[in-house]
Amino acid sequence: MRGAELAQQRHKNLRVVAIGPKGSTNLPTVEANSAEEQQRAMEKLLKSGEIDACVTMHYNFPLGVTTIGRVLAPATGKETLIASTTGMSASNRTDAMYKTRFWVLLLPRLWAALNHPLESST
Repeated sequence: MRGAELAQQRHKNLRVVAIGPKGSTNLPTVEANSAEEQQRAMEKLLKSGEIDACVTMHYNFPLGVTTIGRVLAPATGKETLIASTTGMSASNRTDAMYKTRFWVLLLPRLWAALNHPLESST
Protein backbone atom coordinates (compact mmCIF):
# COMPACT_ATOMS: atom_id res chain seq x y z
CA MET A 1 0.00 0.00 0.00
CA ARG A 2 2.96 2.29 0.51
CA GLY A 3 3.51 2.50 -3.26
CA ALA A 4 -0.11 3.53 -3.80
CA GLU A 5 0.18 6.19 -1.09
CA LEU A 6 3.39 7.56 -2.64
CA ALA A 7 1.80 7.64 -6.10
CA GLN A 8 -1.12 9.66 -4.79
CA GLN A 9 1.21 12.07 -2.96
CA ARG A 10 3.35 12.63 -6.06
CA HIS A 11 0.50 12.95 -8.57
CA LYS A 12 -2.17 15.32 -7.34
CA ASN A 13 -4.50 14.42 -10.22
CA LEU A 14 -4.46 10.74 -9.17
CA ARG A 15 -7.08 9.38 -6.77
CA VAL A 16 -6.20 5.96 -5.36
CA VAL A 17 -8.91 3.79 -3.82
CA ALA A 18 -7.97 0.58 -1.99
CA ILE A 19 -10.21 -2.47 -2.26
CA GLY A 20 -9.82 -5.05 0.49
CA PRO A 21 -9.86 -5.48 4.25
CA LYS A 22 -9.67 -2.34 6.38
CA GLY A 23 -5.99 -1.70 6.95
CA SER A 24 -3.50 0.85 8.12
CA THR A 25 -3.69 3.23 5.18
CA ASN A 26 -5.01 6.73 4.85
CA LEU A 27 -6.37 5.92 1.38
CA PRO A 28 -10.12 5.65 0.87
CA THR A 29 -10.96 1.95 1.17
CA VAL A 30 -13.85 -0.10 -0.21
CA GLU A 31 -14.03 -2.88 2.35
CA ALA A 32 -14.06 -6.38 0.89
CA ASN A 33 -12.68 -9.33 2.82
CA SER A 34 -12.53 -12.19 0.32
CA ALA A 35 -11.13 -12.44 -3.21
CA GLU A 36 -14.67 -12.83 -4.54
CA GLU A 37 -15.89 -9.72 -2.68
CA GLN A 38 -12.89 -7.76 -3.92
CA GLN A 39 -13.52 -8.80 -7.53
CA ARG A 40 -17.20 -7.86 -7.30
CA ALA A 41 -16.33 -4.50 -5.72
CA MET A 42 -13.72 -3.79 -8.42
CA GLU A 43 -16.14 -4.63 -11.23
CA LYS A 44 -18.88 -2.50 -9.65
CA LEU A 45 -16.54 0.51 -9.25
CA LEU A 46 -15.31 0.19 -12.84
CA LYS A 47 -18.81 -0.24 -14.27
CA SER A 48 -20.20 2.74 -12.32
CA GLY A 49 -17.32 4.95 -13.43
CA GLU A 50 -16.28 5.64 -9.85
CA ILE A 51 -12.80 4.40 -10.81
CA ASP A 52 -11.21 4.50 -14.28
CA ALA A 53 -8.65 1.74 -13.85
CA CYS A 54 -7.55 -0.90 -11.40
CA VAL A 55 -4.38 -2.77 -10.45
CA THR A 56 -4.96 -6.27 -9.13
CA MET A 57 -2.84 -9.25 -8.17
CA HIS A 58 -5.07 -11.69 -10.05
CA TYR A 59 -8.14 -11.44 -12.22
CA ASN A 60 -9.80 -13.96 -14.53
CA PHE A 61 -9.86 -11.93 -17.73
CA PRO A 62 -12.28 -13.03 -20.45
CA LEU A 63 -10.80 -14.43 -23.63
CA GLY A 64 -9.66 -11.60 -25.89
CA VAL A 65 -8.05 -9.47 -23.17
CA THR A 66 -4.31 -8.90 -23.10
CA THR A 67 -2.51 -6.86 -20.47
CA ILE A 68 -0.02 -4.29 -21.73
CA GLY A 69 1.24 -1.78 -19.21
CA ARG A 70 3.31 1.39 -19.07
CA VAL A 71 5.94 1.36 -16.34
CA LEU A 72 9.07 3.17 -15.24
CA ALA A 73 12.10 0.95 -15.82
CA PRO A 74 13.85 0.51 -12.44
CA ALA A 75 17.38 0.75 -13.87
CA THR A 76 16.88 3.82 -16.07
CA GLY A 77 13.76 5.52 -14.76
CA LYS A 78 12.47 5.74 -18.35
CA GLU A 79 8.93 4.90 -19.36
CA THR A 80 8.56 1.62 -21.19
CA LEU A 81 5.86 -0.87 -22.10
CA ILE A 82 5.53 -4.40 -20.82
CA ALA A 83 3.24 -7.13 -22.10
CA SER A 84 2.02 -9.60 -19.54
CA THR A 85 0.90 -13.17 -19.86
CA THR A 86 -2.18 -12.26 -17.83
CA GLY A 87 -5.06 -12.83 -20.21
CA MET A 88 -5.03 -14.10 -23.76
CA SER A 89 -5.72 -12.44 -27.10
CA ALA A 90 -6.93 -15.71 -28.64
CA SER A 91 -7.59 -19.32 -27.68
CA ASN A 92 -4.79 -20.56 -29.97
CA ARG A 93 -1.43 -19.90 -28.33
CA THR A 94 0.38 -18.93 -31.55
CA ASP A 95 -2.43 -16.59 -32.62
CA ALA A 96 -2.41 -15.03 -29.14
CA MET A 97 1.35 -14.40 -29.33
CA TYR A 98 1.02 -12.70 -32.72
CA LYS A 99 -1.90 -10.54 -31.59
CA THR A 100 -0.11 -9.50 -28.40
CA ARG A 101 3.03 -8.64 -30.38
CA PHE A 102 0.90 -6.54 -32.75
CA TRP A 103 -0.45 -4.47 -29.86
CA VAL A 104 2.98 -4.15 -28.24
CA LEU A 105 4.28 -2.71 -31.53
CA LEU A 106 1.25 -0.49 -32.14
CA LEU A 107 0.75 0.97 -28.67
CA PRO A 108 3.98 3.07 -28.53
CA ARG A 109 3.10 4.61 -31.89
CA LEU A 110 -0.42 5.43 -30.73
CA TRP A 111 0.98 6.85 -27.50
CA ALA A 112 3.45 9.03 -29.43
CA ALA A 113 0.66 10.21 -31.75
CA LEU A 114 -1.07 11.56 -28.64
CA ASN A 115 2.12 13.54 -27.89
CA HIS A 116 3.20 11.32 -25.04
CA PRO A 117 6.83 10.35 -25.79
CA LEU A 118 7.54 6.84 -24.62
CA GLU A 119 10.78 4.88 -24.52
CA SER A 120 10.47 1.80 -26.70
CA SER A 121 12.82 -0.91 -27.79
CA THR A 122 10.73 -1.68 -30.89
